Amino acid sequence: MRVALSLILYRFVLEFFYIFHLHEKYAYRGYGLDVEILQYSTSWLLFFFLIWRTNNNPNTINDYFYLLVTSTFVIPLIVVLGMDESRDLLPVIIVIVSLVIVDLVSRIGLPGFRYKTIKGGKNIAKGVSMALVGYLVLWYAIFRNQFVLDFKDVYQYRKEVTSTNISFFMMGYLSVWVPKIFNAYLMALSLLDRRYLLFVLLIFVQMFLFASSGMKAILFIPVFVLLSWFYVRRGITAISFFNLASISILIGMLPAWLFDNNFISSVFTRRILFSATNVHFAYFDYFSNHDFVFWSNSILKGLVEYPYDIPLPNLIGWHLYNNEQSHANSGFIASGFAHFGFLGVVIYSIIFGFILRILRNLGNSGIPLWLVVALTVLSLRSAFVSSDLLVALITHGLMIVIAIMYLTVKRK
Repeated sequence: MRVALSLILYRFVLEFFYIFHLHEKYAYRGYGLDVEILQYSTSWLLFFFLIWRTNNNPNTINDYFYLLVTSTFVIPLIVVLGMDESRDLLPVIIVIVSLVIVDLVSRIGLPGFRYKTIKGGKNIAKGVSMALVGYLVLWYAIFRNQFVLDFKDVYQYRKEVTSTNISFFMMGYLSVWVPKIFNAYLMALSLLDRRYLLFVLLIFVQMFLFASSGMKAILFIPVFVLLSWFYVRRGITAISFFNLASISILIGMLPAWLFDNNFISSVFTRRILFSATNVHFAYFDYFSNHDFVFWSNSILKGLVEYPYDIPLPNLIGWHLYNNEQSHANSGFIASGFAHFGFLGVVIYSIIFGFILRILRNLGNSGIPLWLVVALTVLSLRSAFVSSDLLVALITHGLMIVIAIMYLTVKRK
C-alpha cells in the first residue's frame, strides 16, 4: 500500500510540473493541455499496472533498471497521455508490452551457459581503463585549443568538435566510451577499494573530459556512481526512491517560482523526464503512416534500399520540429517500430531481455550489485529511451560494459 502511495504521489508531482511549468512555458514544443476523461482514466489503468509490478525491495539489476526507466520515461509518458487528448494510446501500450517481454525473457535460464573467468581479468579491465583515460586526457590536452564550462555554450561547442573527433581514428567512440564507461569503472573501483581521494581525482578528470567534449551527460556519471554506491549498497526501497524523486522535482521548481529562473526545471526535469516522450510519440505517429526502414540504414544497408533522403533522427526532427537539423533520437521501442513495426519492437525487446539476463548472471558471480548498477543501468536506460539498440550496443558502449563486467567476475 505504501509503495502505491509513493508512486501516486510521484505521478501527481509530475502532473503538477506538467500543468504549471511544462505546458505553461513549452506548449509551443508540443506539450498541450487538453484532458479528456476517458483517456485520463485509461492512463490511470496503465499506471496501476506499473504499481502492481513494482518491487519495493529491489535486489537484481532488473529491479533497478525497472525503477529508473519507469520513473524517468514510462510514468512521464503516461502523464503526457493523460494530459493531452491528442496523444495516441498505442505508443504507451507498446512500451508496457515491451517491458513485459523484456522481463519474461530476462528470467529465462541459459542452459549449459557457464562463465569462464579470466585470470587477472579485473586487473586487465583496470589497466585498459587507465590507459584509455590517460590517452584521451592527453589527446584533449594537446589538440584542444578551447574548452567549454558554461552549459549554455555546449551545443555550439559540440558542433565544432564533433568533426574533429570523427576524423581522428576511433575518437568518435573513445570520446563516449572513456567518460561513460572506463572512467566510471575506475571511479566505482576507487569506492569499492575505499580510495576516496582517488575518486575525487577522477571526478576532476571527468570535469576535464566534459570541458573538452561538451557532453553534459558526462557530469552526471560521477553523481550516479556515488548514489549507486551509497543507496544500492544499503538497499534503497522503491518507496524511498520515488519519494526522493518527488522531492527533487519540487525543489527544482523553486527557482522558477521564486526567481523566474527555469534553468533547473528546464535542463534537468524537462529534459530528463519529458523530452523523450515527445520524440517517442512522434516516431509512432510518423511510421504508422509511412514506410518502415527495415534496418536499411544499418545492418541491412546495401541489401535494402533506404526509403528516405535524410537520416532517421533528422527525419523525425523534421516531422516533430519542422527542422531537418534536429536529431530526434529515441529508444529501441520507437526505433524498432520504425524498422519493422510491432514485430521490430518484439525482436528488440527479446534481444534486450537476453542482455539483462547476461548482466543478471554477472551480478550473481561475485560482483557487488551496486557496482553492476552503477556501470550498466544508465547504458540500459539509454537503449530503452534514447538510442537504437544496435547503436547502444556499439556506439554507446553497452557491449564494452558487458565485457568489463565479465573481466571483473571473481574466480571461484
